[in-house]
Amino acid sequence: MTDKDARTEKTLVLPYDPIEAAMRSPEHARRAIQGILESYNSNHDALAEAVQNSMDALEDACIEKLPGPYLLEITIDLKANAISVFDTGIGMSQAQVCEAFAPTATFKDIPAKIKKRGNKYPYRGYKGVGLTFLAYGTNDVQIQSRQNGSAVKGRMRFGRDWVQGKRPDPPMLDVDNSPTPLDRRKRGTYPRLLFSPETRPASLVNLGSSLDIWEAIIRTRTAVGQIIIGQEPAGQFKVQLNLVNKDGSVSKKQISPQFYYPHLTEKNPPFRFLDVGKYHNDHPGIADIPRDYQRQDAVYIEWTTTDITEQLDQDEKQEFEAELAEFSPRLYAFRPYDEPTWTAITESATGQKRTHFVGPGLVIGVNHQRIASESIRIQPSRSEYLASNVFVLVHFDKAALDQGRKALQPQIMDLAQRTADDAIQYLLKQGGFLKPAGEKTTGAQRAVEKGHEDWVYNVKTHAKDNPLSVPPVCYVSAPITEQDVIGIFNQLAALGLFPGLRILATSASKTYDCYVQFDCQEDLDRLRYGGIDKNPLGLSLDTLGAVETGFSTRGLTLEFKNNLEGLLGNLNNSSSRKAFRHIDICVCWGALQERHRWYTLDAVTEANLHVRHYPGVTHVLRRDDEAHVIQVIVLEDVIKKILAGQIRLAAPARR
Repeated sequence: MTDKDARTEKTLVLPYDPIEAAMRSPEHARRAIQGILESYNSNHDALAEAVQNSMDALEDACIEKLPGPYLLEITIDLKANAISVFDTGIGMSQAQVCEAFAPTATFKDIPAKIKKRGNKYPYRGYKGVGLTFLAYGTNDVQIQSRQNGSAVKGRMRFGRDWVQGKRPDPPMLDVDNSPTPLDRRKRGTYPRLLFSPETRPASLVNLGSSLDIWEAIIRTRTAVGQIIIGQEPAGQFKVQLNLVNKDGSVSKKQISPQFYYPHLTEKNPPFRFLDVGKYHNDHPGIADIPRDYQRQDAVYIEWTTTDITEQLDQDEKQEFEAELAEFSPRLYAFRPYDEPTWTAITESATGQKRTHFVGPGLVIGVNHQRIASESIRIQPSRSEYLASNVFVLVHFDKAALDQGRKALQPQIMDLAQRTADDAIQYLLKQGGFLKPAGEKTTGAQRAVEKGHEDWVYNVKTHAKDNPLSVPPVCYVSAPITEQDVIGIFNQLAALGLFPGLRILATSASKTYDCYVQFDCQEDLDRLRYGGIDKNPLGLSLDTLGAVETGFSTRGLTLEFKNNLEGLLGNLNNSSSRKAFRHIDICVCWGALQERHRWYTLDAVTEANLHVRHYPGVTHVLRRDDEAHVIQVIVLEDVIKKILAGQIRLAAPARR
């Protein structure tokens, strides 16, 4: 200790309250607030905290039986880079508004209110850090509230700068009489947050620029997206989303106060999503799936605590007995028929493909709201491939979150993982309801052909939207099913596009589709690669040789699929007998993605021409850590080369 320290040290005596003394220090408060800000790291946290408080206030108003309407109005102002959230909830008094921004200040610990809410409707926020984060996470925050006819209006500026040490004095909450929606209501609360390059988020427009995108954010990341499985909400809330565009124009939309479950996504023609749990309850003992219930785009389930408990074995019931009783877990799980369906759902919901707001993984909900963490990798006991494509949401009542609303106790997370695994194993058995993996999600696939007229309409619509003109090939539209792929391939083969191809056998019921061989003993020039405009699907000198007089292969196993994803779905289905190492060639119309979990699809170019082992091959499919590759003929690419004049089809021989 220095002499200076000794001179300035205070004389203190016991008993002494260190907490009270420390909290009198602005520097201690600044450090406490800094710790709170560091616990929030998502671009959605500010919106989520503001909405969470409003939903709690609206529920209080319902439970207290205050007169409606129960309104929530969220405004995303892209022009001003600001968010405001107005509710007609219970409101705050002037004293509460003055204290609201202080660390650990909360008005949700009143025993009478907690008792009225009971176990069904616990508060979402109760730690007293949310408003502190909102106030000091930005440099400009307004807060207005009205309770019992008395209104208080305030504004605080430069809170973030003070926390970061850029300003010496703590900011003050000053009077601010700016007009707001609160002026038209008898009660409620209105916070408004202004963002800047130093805040998170820095720019709202980077998160989304349309009503649909912001609806998805609000319904998957905030308390508006109420997670109500086997329960009723505390009240009937009306939620309005306002979007102020960069040019100042305003768009408005009424949105549902319900979590954006994937099966709620709308499309025209509509997706076919089946509540498979309800189906089995309504059709007990029926083994054969009726035609009307087949070829679904996805299946989903909702489980109550009782359903979850029934899935556990006896040891697991004992292990999680306390958690099952105290936290009442509930589950929702959604299995699409293939991976690209997630992109189709995202595009239908938001009009864009880049950002998926709901997708594969485990999401945790607490007190009717998703927690702030991203989705977690599911740890299945088997069928890891299926688990990587399924969305599971597990909800707990009254579970204690950390300060940033991102994590639960390890035992609760273990129960969530165990429950998610049970859902994966259950959904694994429901593949008979789904369309074959890899089929395109066109209207022709989505419709169940209940009558000839429906089928004719769908086929004509598909032909109009997906024309194909490659004379003398007689198909006039892109394939709808695997049978169309087989037909187009056989016609191209008959026109000499795959020289030497001999089809020895086909099967619609055995494990594999076709057994073929290549045998070309003359005119090998038609097999040799000559450039992108001269036999571009031919073989390299490394494969064929410069002076060879014949080309023949052993027998080869060939698979037909509408899209390559259909083959991957078979290979990763534990109930399928197909094996990657047994397949030599796959003929498909298209490949929806180049990269899949465990697989890579590489196009054949001049740089890697040696990997093409058979004429007509456009790609090779590799699996991680395997030497074997599957030669892939993507007919869509073949057709493009024909239309570009790089391949010339021979006219069929006249008889």
